[in-house]
Amino acid sequence: MAGRQYVKLPCDILARTDLTMTAKIVYAVLWDAMRGSNHTRLSYSAIAKRAGAGRTAAARAVAQLDHKTDLEVGYGGQAKGQRNTYRLPESSADSGQPGRPESGQGVGRKRDTGRPESGQEVGRKAATCQRQTTTKTKAKKTQTPRFSWAEVQPMLKDTPLDTPEFAEAWTAWEAHRREIKYPLTSVAVSRQLKALVGHGLELAIRGLDVAMKRGWRWFEPEWLPSSSSQADDKDWAEIVRGM
Repeated sequence: MAGRQYVKLPCDILARTDLTMTAKIVYAVLWDAMRGSNHTRLSYSAIAKRAGAGRTAAARAVAQLDHKTDLEVGYGGQAKGQRNTYRLPESSADSGQPGRPESGQGVGRKRDTGRPESGQEVGRKAATCQRQTTTKTKAKKTQTPRFSWAEVQPMLKDTPLDTPEFAEAWTAWEAHRREIKYPLTSVAVSRQLKALVGHGLELAIRGLDVAMKRGWRWFEPEWLPSSSSQADDKDWAEIVRGM
């Protein structure tokens, strides 16, 4: 490992999900090539060679970075051998903010001790980014509204649906909507409860039951089997349970 060199990838760039992995590697290559300044000039072929990618992939990565990050690209042309100018704002480079050069020293080069900068720092940043992303994901999941019966019951106070039978049907309905990847929203709950109250207790429970058996996201009374065809509906339920 005596001759091995490393490049750094800023934590915020590593954690971004709107950038391809090739774009992240190209960002690290360009940052490394700046060597303490806030700009560099490289051809697509040179970038591709350093990033271990094809020339076309490198060009696409540069375009993505130009569009989505603080990297400024001065295009020199598409012909082979033409070099673009890549620049980071000087104020950003001096401030040492994440995603920009932190100092005037070469990024990712060997230290004066003769040893390359440890890859542990990059590993720690990656782990930190992963923890932050996981925490945000968990927070989003926690914030996802789940309209349980305890939350819905106050909306149905003094209505025919404020019964244990409908409570059981609603609990199953809310779980059904989550299982089919269409969780209930506040707007949907408001509209559905208003319609269900209008249908009455018996039709509301029957409608939700049929909708769940047939994998529907909602129902209309005219979609339900008529009383004369309840036997057909029973047969359908038996088929679903047997699947």
